[in-house]
Amino acid sequence: MKQTFFLFLLITACSVSFSQNSCNLKGIITDEKGEPIPYANIFIQELATASMANINGRFDIPVKCGDYKVNIQSVGYESQAISMDGNSAQLQIQLNPISYLFPNENESAIVEDPSYNIMRKAIVMAQYYQKQIEGYQSDLYIRGFSDVDNIPNLIKKFAEKEGLGEVQTGDLVESILNYSYTSPNTVKEKYSFKKADLIDTTKAIPSYINLDFYQLGGQEVINPISRNAFKVYKFEYQGSYIEDNSTIHKIKIIPKRKGSYLIKGFLYINEGLWNINHVDVVLQKQYFQVEYKQRYNEIKPLVWMPTNHLIKVSGKGLGLRFQLNYLASLSNLTVQTDYKIDASIDQNYEATKGNLENYESNILLNNSAEQHKIEQLITKETLTNRETYKLVRLIKKLQKKRERNDKTRSMEVKFIHSINYSDSAFNQSDSAWKAVRQIPLSDKELETFKSIRSNEKVAKNESESTAQPSLLKDLFLFNDKIISKNKKHIFEPKGLLIGAFPYYNTVDGFLPVKSLLDYTWDNRRDKFITITPIVGYAVARKTYTGRLEIKSQYNKEKRGLIHISGGRRTTGFNQNDPISDRLNTISTTFFTGNVKKLFQHDFVKMDHQIDVINGLVFSLGGEYAYRQALSNNSDFKLLDITNKEYTPNVPENIEVTNNPKLIRNNTAVTFRAKLEWTPRQFYTFKDNQKVLLESNYPTFGIGYRKGIENVFNSQADYDLIKISVQQTFPFLLLDKVNYYFEAGRFFNTNSIYFADYQNFNTAPTFVIDNPKINGFRLLDYYGFNTKDYYLESHFSIENDHLLLKFLPFLNRTNMDEKLEFGYLYSDRNIHYAELGLSLTQIFYLMDAGVFASFEDAQFERVAVKVAFYFLQ
Repeated sequence: MKQTFFLFLLITACSVSFSQNSCNLKGIITDEKGEPIPYANIFIQELATASMANINGRFDIPVKCGDYKVNIQSVGYESQAISMDGNSAQLQIQLNPISYLFPNENESAIVEDPSYNIMRKAIVMAQYYQKQIEGYQSDLYIRGFSDVDNIPNLIKKFAEKEGLGEVQTGDLVESILNYSYTSPNTVKEKYSFKKADLIDTTKAIPSYINLDFYQLGGQEVINPISRNAFKVYKFEYQGSYIEDNSTIHKIKIIPKRKGSYLIKGFLYINEGLWNINHVDVVLQKQYFQVEYKQRYNEIKPLVWMPTNHLIKVSGKGLGLRFQLNYLASLSNLTVQTDYKIDASIDQNYEATKGNLENYESNILLNNSAEQHKIEQLITKETLTNRETYKLVRLIKKLQKKRERNDKTRSMEVKFIHSINYSDSAFNQSDSAWKAVRQIPLSDKELETFKSIRSNEKVAKNESESTAQPSLLKDLFLFNDKIISKNKKHIFEPKGLLIGAFPYYNTVDGFLPVKSLLDYTWDNRRDKFITITPIVGYAVARKTYTGRLEIKSQYNKEKRGLIHISGGRRTTGFNQNDPISDRLNTISTTFFTGNVKKLFQHDFVKMDHQIDVINGLVFSLGGEYAYRQALSNNSDFKLLDITNKEYTPNVPENIEVTNNPKLIRNNTAVTFRAKLEWTPRQFYTFKDNQKVLLESNYPTFGIGYRKGIENVFNSQADYDLIKISVQQTFPFLLLDKVNYYFEAGRFFNTNSIYFADYQNFNTAPTFVIDNPKINGFRLLDYYGFNTKDYYLESHFSIENDHLLLKFLPFLNRTNMDEKLEFGYLYSDRNIHYAELGLSLTQIFYLMDAGVFASFEDAQFERVAVKVAFYFLQ
């Protein structure tokens, strides 16, 4: 009895102690008419803690008990500061509309819209704010909610009953975690509460979307505070207001043209610091739109961070309507910043106020000519576009100089993302969630929550009678891994229909090819070996084909890789194989286009690759091959669209016509070597393999190929040397600019067969499968193959708007455009050129373009080309 009474006192004391240290700030936020204000922002600066009201204006925030100043903020309303006196509080807060201030009418009639000067200064200072935050740690509350308003009858007809019910119910996911970020790519997440109410999505919930408006942009979205903003957006001044003794400007963003990837809405900019106060914008896509609201707060002097995020995605298409809501609030926030950037911001801020004479820290930064120029320009009352661009260049120049001086900077980009869960993270009760949930559930979310709980009970009862695995299904469709206990041996046997494809060509007839299995030995550190056997059968020739592929990585740091393969296959005379077997099957059976001419290739081949140093790649390889001439054995046509006959299995080339011995049976032993160099090549490691990333410099290459005579009865004797340079990069408003240049020459052709000629990446078929940067679209497949010299160049531009997308019926689509040019000159003494314009990402399934070819500046022909992504 005494023990029970003592235990009761202990629990009571602990409960009282806990309640004294934890308080709840709850209530409702309304406007002057008493209507709730949805998603109003709540910020406690002493705790660096943010939260928000729900869609019904209600809030309930668990905080440490104490005396705090609480700021209530919402777009379009005056902020309100209330005091928390150390206890829980039930509040009813009314926010009044903002009274905007406007410049004198006479002044505004003379000068340009004030928004442009404000945005110029914001664009300049964005160069600092983009890199100011080096890291931060925070407690996070995240919630995602999905709701489907309408499901088409067609989907209902084919969907499983259980899955359809889950989709119709909607989904509600929540997380409470401690989040740590260190620039550039280190993230640590520790979950204390996590809930996914759809049964099979427990650990598949997206984590925190670390989205700062300063980092928004890239090749798709054009940021209104980027250097190129004035080329794409117009701005309108919507007034200013005072908040916490600071002036905030409201700026309207208006795209100059219609289309996707453009932002419209409002930015709120702080006077003096010229940084973001909050964001209220919309990104319009073809089938959906994204509403993006973000509130920034001052965490410490001159350091502002987004503390509340609200993202709404709504879409409709093919009769389906849906909405996804994502919200996140940061609390107990601590920030690490770049002290030099802090000093730059502080110095520029003081310079605008004319206080540099008394500024104690300016000796840190004003010892460079660039910094003097920045101060001279940034203190001007108004900036021109030209001065804005100059300031951006100067700031970037200083930042690049600093990066070059940073001797510790590595080319390795580390992506570290660790996720941990507390033991009870997935087992917290509803009452525990209610005690810690920072943003109350809305009425709709509560309704969804109850429906999901009901579905879970039904699913639990039904799961007790699940069907046994089907042996017949595994026989045909098995595609899983069998892993040894030490996880070093991985077997991937494939069902009869997995890894199989029924190819067809006029030589083999039907050629079913099947990958039997994959076996991998992996020491889970830096070495692995993969073995893949592949078998096939040429029906018309009654001949088995197949090969064995062995790949081995022996050095992770240097990408040391050995590739050995051998067997028998039917292959084309063009070594680069621009027309794949799958595309050749489609071209042959649908269009009677047996463009690809084939021979039997019995071979053993070995290749080796290694990074001598980072950015310098050395490749070495050799092959023994017996090449046997073949003729057509089948004339099957699935469709006879073109009403023509198959052509003989002989390459259409003038030299082959004059000398048929070029394609007779022969044996060849060849040697290959290649050296490629990319200056300042960034890289990362993924799954114990080195993966190359971007570089600001082109890739230079030199290659050598030799036929070695009298080795294993080899009849080949030739030498080819070629050089190349290529690069892909964004340029100004253009998403992607590509160029490729290659030149080569045979210095010895004592004995050479047509399979050894230099060929080019061309696919003169209606359907193409791999539009490479160095590809031609209309060039004869074999006609320009050479054993002498050649020079080819390619240039292309990719962007969401080039020419066609300015048409009204196309400008709102998600398609991009690509303008291409190709040139070839060889021993045929013909200047060959191609020009093409394509629409890409059509329905996210295909590209389609029109291409024209020219020889010696004379028009030759024009054709339409289509590339399906599923063929690549």
